[in-house]
Amino acid sequence: MAFTPDKEILEEIGWDSKLYSNHAEFSASSPQLEEELSNHVDAEIDNIMAFYGDNFNVKNLNTGKISNVAWEALKNSWLHNPSQQSFKYGVFVGSKGICHCFQDNGDYFKKPEVKQQYESKQKVNNFEKADFCQGKGVNNFIFPNSDKIKVDSSEGILYCVQYLDSLKIN
Repeated sequence: MAFTPDKEILEEIGWDSKLYSNHAEFSASSPQLEEELSNHVDAEIDNIMAFYGDNFNVKNLNTGKISNVAWEALKNSWLHNPSQQSFKYGVFVGSKGICHCFQDNGDYFKKPEVKQQYESKQKVNNFEKADFCQGKGVNNFIFPNSDKIKVDSSEGILYCVQYLDSLKIN
């Protein structure tokens, strides 16, 4: 079930195997899925805050930026999920930043044009599945709150990197 960002991302966030990471898998057909996702994001924020406070004496982080990325990508994994399969979320927290990992088991992130669009943060407005979505969450929450985005198109995984310096509240 676990997946890991590539070496370049892990180095950029200052992660090694002794630091914090977590993986979760969610069933898209769970009747309490929205509550499960919300509780998971809240718990991850608590874990991230504890990690930085305990290990790096960082007390004030913009938790809204963290939750915006995690919640929006998880919500998209749920709402745009092909055939209501399970989807995965992983988080890696290092001395220099965080990497959120999302895999929804669909083909969206396997498309070369989607990889290019996300990695360059070009406005998204071409969703195929739902008329109610015009990419607002991606454009308004994921792109501006991620310092770097990488897509593994062979595995269909979205990686959103947030550097610690951009999360600190002075």
